[in-house]
Amino acid sequence: MHRITDNRLAGTPHRNLRMFGELCGDKAVERVILVTTMWDKVDLQTGEKREAELLNRYWAAMMDLGATSERFDNTEGPAWKIIESLAAKPKKPEAVLLQEEMVDLKKHLNETKAGKTLYDNLYLLVEKQRQVVEQLERDAKVQNQPALAAEMREEQARMEEELQRTVTQIKTMKIPLGRRIALFFTKKPKAVS
Repeated sequence: MHRITDNRLAGTPHRNLRMFGELCGDKAVERVILVTTMWDKVDLQTGEKREAELLNRYWAAMMDLGATSERFDNTEGPAWKIIESLAAKPKKPEAVLLQEEMVDLKKHLNETKAGKTLYDNLYLLVEKQRQVVEQLERDAKVQNQPALAAEMREEQARMEEELQRTVTQIKTMKIPLGRRIALFFTKKPKAVS
């Protein structure tokens, strides 16, 4: 679901869509309905322009693989249309990419497409936290205010502790070289992302 009131798909929604693709893979996409919401909160021309951008830019790959799109304007009719569309979707039991990678290919979570995407997101979070900590330290020094400087040091210590926990999580997700080589020679999943 995506709010049509949002003027673009960036940040968290974009990362979530990418993760969704890594979890599902290509085979399951035909059972996906991408729903735009809040049509009652935007004028039709603006909404249609944003919808076209979603369909032709951000959702194009999923639409090409069989996903469909519906509008929800906060009324009963479209809600039932979406439910009926879901009920009419093919019911063949296809494994999503994550299931295939972990069950059929015996990969650990950190070796799956979704796990690697999560690792990348954690790494970016660590970098952003580092930048915030550095900025807090600079601000405290520039402003030369003892109370503020003390507060900044406390915040910096808290963030450093959180940073260390995140780094530890990232390190546990790293794949040893021997395992990477073995994975290179194993069969590839059918449900690609």
